[in-house]
Amino acid sequence: MALFASITIFSAGAKPTGTAPAPAYRLTRWSFADGAPAGIRAIAQTLDGFLWLGTSNGLYRFDGVTFERIETDDRRPSRSRQVNALLATPDGQLLVGYQKGGIDVYRGGRLVDLRLPAQVVGYAAQLTTSPDGSVWALLQGPDMAWLGQLRQRRWRWFHSGTTLPSQPGQSVLPVRNGDTYLAMYPSILRLRRGGVRFEVLPTRVGLGANLLEDAAGRVWIVDETSIRSVLTPSTGTKLPPFRFDNQPRPSTVLQSGEVWIGADNGPALRYNPDAITSPLAPMPTQSLPAPSGSGRARTLSIFQDREGNIWTGRVTGLERLTRGGPAILSPDLDLTTGFVRAGRAGDIYVGARDGLYRLNRLGAAPSRILLAGRQIYMLCGAEDGRLLVADVDHTYLISPKAPPRLIRQNNEFTPQSCAVDRQGRFWVQKHGLFLVQEDRFVTAPDSLGPQQRGRVLRTLDAALINYSPRPYIVTMQDGRTTQLWSGKDIVIGTVQAIVPFDTGFIAAGEYGLAYHDSTGFSVLDARRYPFLGAVTGLTTTQDGRTWLIGREGIFSLATSDLRSAFKHSGAPIQVSRFGHEQGLQSRLSSDEANDVMQDADGNIWFNTNQGLAWIDPTAQLGAKVGPNVVIQSLDAAGRHYPGSSAVIALPVGTTDLRFDFTALGLTDAGSNRFRYRLDGRDQAWTDAGNRREAFFTNLGPGRYVFRVKAANSAGIWSPTDATLSFAIKPAFHQTIWFIVLIAGLACVALWLLYRLRLAVVGERLRQRIEGQVEERERIARELHDTYLQSVQGLILRFQAIAEGIPSGSRGRLQIEEALDRSDEILVEGRKQVLNLRNIGAVADLEARLLPLLESRETLHTVGRQRLVCAPIVEQTAAIVREALLNARRHAAATGIDVSITCRRRGLTVVVRDNGVGIDTATATDGREGHFGLCGMRERAEKMHARLVIQGTPGTGTIVRLEIPARTAFRAPSRWLRLIG
Repeated sequence: MALFASITIFSAGAKPTGTAPAPAYRLTRWSFADGAPAGIRAIAQTLDGFLWLGTSNGLYRFDGVTFERIETDDRRPSRSRQVNALLATPDGQLLVGYQKGGIDVYRGGRLVDLRLPAQVVGYAAQLTTSPDGSVWALLQGPDMAWLGQLRQRRWRWFHSGTTLPSQPGQSVLPVRNGDTYLAMYPSILRLRRGGVRFEVLPTRVGLGANLLEDAAGRVWIVDETSIRSVLTPSTGTKLPPFRFDNQPRPSTVLQSGEVWIGADNGPALRYNPDAITSPLAPMPTQSLPAPSGSGRARTLSIFQDREGNIWTGRVTGLERLTRGGPAILSPDLDLTTGFVRAGRAGDIYVGARDGLYRLNRLGAAPSRILLAGRQIYMLCGAEDGRLLVADVDHTYLISPKAPPRLIRQNNEFTPQSCAVDRQGRFWVQKHGLFLVQEDRFVTAPDSLGPQQRGRVLRTLDAALINYSPRPYIVTMQDGRTTQLWSGKDIVIGTVQAIVPFDTGFIAAGEYGLAYHDSTGFSVLDARRYPFLGAVTGLTTTQDGRTWLIGREGIFSLATSDLRSAFKHSGAPIQVSRFGHEQGLQSRLSSDEANDVMQDADGNIWFNTNQGLAWIDPTAQLGAKVGPNVVIQSLDAAGRHYPGSSAVIALPVGTTDLRFDFTALGLTDAGSNRFRYRLDGRDQAWTDAGNRREAFFTNLGPGRYVFRVKAANSAGIWSPTDATLSFAIKPAFHQTIWFIVLIAGLACVALWLLYRLRLAVVGERLRQRIEGQVEERERIARELHDTYLQSVQGLILRFQAIAEGIPSGSRGRLQIEEALDRSDEILVEGRKQVLNLRNIGAVADLEARLLPLLESRETLHTVGRQRLVCAPIVEQTAAIVREALLNARRHAAATGIDVSITCRRRGLTVVVRDNGVGIDTATATDGREGHFGLCGMRERAEKMHARLVIQGTPGTGTIVRLEIPARTAFRAPSRWLRLIG
C-alpha cells in the first residue's frame, strides 16, 4: 500500500496540564494511484473482518493493504456496475444493492442474485437490518418507492400509492424499540412494533435525508440543510449545504456517541447530540483536513469499523481516521538534540536548527524561547531549572530567575555532550572533559584519565558515564576512572544513547542494546531483535512498558520482556509498532541522542525523522484481541484454488505451492506480522514479517495442513490459526504398491540370480564330468588299440610256441595254464575298457544299485525315475556300496533299505539300517585309521552334493545323499534350461 498522506488532527482548545490529552486522529488516504477505487458510495465490514466497498465501478474487498475487485459470475445486462448500498448480516453474509439490477448476496465466494419479485424495480437506496435480524431494503423506482422486509426467507413489501404515500423514498431506520422509521420526500413515516401500516409524522424533510439513532435511543434526521430530532423537529442545528445525488447524506453514529456527517465540499462534521441546548443552536463542531481541491473532497460514505477506525468514502478514494497512535506535531521543525528535562515541573526542552524550544501542552506547537536562528548542538538541564545550551560559537547557562550567561570558551571546539551530577554541576565533553565553574570551562582533574574527546556523557547515581568513539565506556566517580568496556568488545557498534535502567544502564548502539550492572554487560543483538537496531531513545514508564525509537520505527514492549531477554539470551520479546504507515523512525543524524521522553501528563514524546511526535499510551484505540487471519488462495500446478474449509485435492506430481493470506487488523495494517507452518513438513513456525505469501517447493505426496497466525500493530496475536488442508495425490511410483512391486521384483531377481548361479555351477560340474568321460574314452581307445592288442598278440605268439612243444609235457601244460590265465586277463581288460567307454552315457541308477544288495536288503524308488549321468551313477554307487559295507560289517544290521527319490530340484538317495547306530563324533570325523567315511564325503563334494550321516547308538544309521538336478540329470528340465 502506498501511503499518500499522513496528517495529525487535534481537538480545538488547549489542554490544561494534568488532564487527559485532546484526542488526535491520524488520517491516511488511498487514491486511485494506490489501487483504491473511485466513488465509494457504501462501506461495510463482515464478520471475518474484511472491509467492503460499494463503488461506481463495482464491489471491492479491502484488508487494509490490498484492494481486491469482486467479479460476478454472470453479467446480466439489466444490472449496472455501480453499487449503492451494502449490508453485512449477522450470519456473515453480505448484501449488495445496485444502481440498477436489484440485490445480490455474497456467500461462498460468489455473488448470487437475491431474485426480487419482477415488479420490484429501481435503484437500491439503502440496506439495513433490524434488532430482530430481519433485513430492510429500500429501492426507488421510476414511479414509486419499494420497501421490503426479509424475515425467515420471506419478503413483505410496501410500495408507493398503496401502503406508502406517492413520494420518493430516501432512508429507512429500524430502531432498538422495534419501531421502523422511513424518510420519504417530504414526509417521515413510522411503523410501530408489530404494526402493519406506516403512520405519517408531522416532521418534514428535505432531499438527501438520512435517519440516525443515537446512544440514548433518540432518532435524528439529517438532510441537505440541518440535523434535527424526528419527534421534536425544533431541536437541531443547521448544516452546510449538501448537493443531493439520489443518495442520503452520509452520516453515522460512532461508538463514542458522536454523530459524524459528511459535507458536500470538505471534511466530515462532528456533533454531540447531548450538547444541543436550544432550537437550531449551533453545535460544537470540528472540521477535519480535506484533500486539496474542495470539489474532490465530497464525502459519499462514512463508516466506523470494529476497531474504532473511521472510514470515509470519497469521489477520489478512501480515507481512514485512526484515533491514537503517533501524532506529528511539528513536521517542519528540524530537531538537532535529544530531549532534556529541567525544573521540578518537568518541563521538556529540545534543540533545533533554528533555536531552543520548550514543549507545550498538547494541541499547541512548541515555543522557541532562545537563540532564534542559531543551530543548537548541545543541551542538558538540571532539577533547579537551569539549562546549559551550546550553538556552534557559544555556550550559554540559562537560569529561571536570571538572564542567560555566556560561558567563556577556552578553545575552538564545540561542546559535544553534557551532564549534571548530584551536586548540580555541569560536565561537558569537548576535546576532553571539562567542568563548568562560574562562567568558564575548567579542565577535569588528571585523575579522571586521559582527556579524550567523548561522544555521550550521562549521569548515573553518583557517577558519570562517558562513551568515546576510541572506543571505550568508562565511569568517573570520586576522582577515579573505571573502564567498563573497550575496543572490539563493544559489539553493539557506535553508541548513540545511554539510559539508566534498573540497577545499571542501557547503552544503545547501531547493532543492538547492552545492559550493564554489577555482573557486567548483557547484549541483545539487532540480528535477533531487529527493532533494537540504531536505537536513539528509550524510556520506561510506571505501567511496566518500555518505549523506544530506532531505525525500524517506534515500538512499545513490556519492560519485563526486556529484562528477561537480557538475562536469558534469545528470550522472546513481544512488541507493538507505531507509526509504520506514517514512515516514522529515528532521525538520520544523531551523535548523542535521547529521543524519547515521557512528560508529566504521561504522554510519550519522540524525536523522529519527520519532526516532533507524541503518543498518549492510555488512549490507543484499535483491536484489543488479535486479528482474524484468512487464507485467501492456494496456487499449485498452474491452477488457482480459493481458500476453503474442505480438503483440497491436488493433482499427481504437484511439488511447488504458493499460499496467499492476510490479517484483518485494519489499524496500521502494514504493521501486521505473520507466522506460518506446514504440518506434515515443518516442525517450527516460520516468521514471515509483514509478507503475506508463502512458498513451498519439492513437496512429496501426502496430507498437509497449512497454518497461519498474525499479530496486529499492537503486538496481539490472533486467538486461532487459519488453516487450509490439502492432499497431494501420489504418482504410481510414489505409492506403497510400487514399493511392494519393486521389492517383489528385487526378490525375484535375487532368486533368479541364485538359480542362475546354481545353473552355472551345475554346468561347470557337468563340463568337468564330461571332460572326465572324454578322458576315460580316450584311455579306453588307447588301451584297446595298444595294450589289449599287444596282449592278444603275445597270447597268439605263446600259443604258437605251445603247439611246438610235445603234448603232455610239463612245459606245455605250464604254457597252456598261463595262456588260460592270459585269456581271463584279456577278458577282464576288455570289460574294463567297455566300462570306460560306457561311463559317459546316461544310466539307470536303480539297475546299477540292485547288484550291490543282498537278499535281506531292499531298494525302492519315489517319484518319476529319470536317467542319471553315468559318472554320477558310479560315484553314487560307490557311496552306497561303502554305506552297505559299513552297515554289514560294523552295525550288525538285520535289515537295510535303500530309497531313490527323483524331484524337480534333484536326486536323493537314502541308505537306512536298523543296526547298532553310530555316535556323532564318528559320523562327523570318522574313525582313526579308517577312510571309508572320508572317501564318501570327498565323492559327494566332487558332485557338489550334500552328504548327511545321522544316527545314535542303538537306533540305526541313516546316510542321506542329495545331488542337485543340474549335476545329476543329463537333460535338465525346461525351466532350469531357461534359467541356465
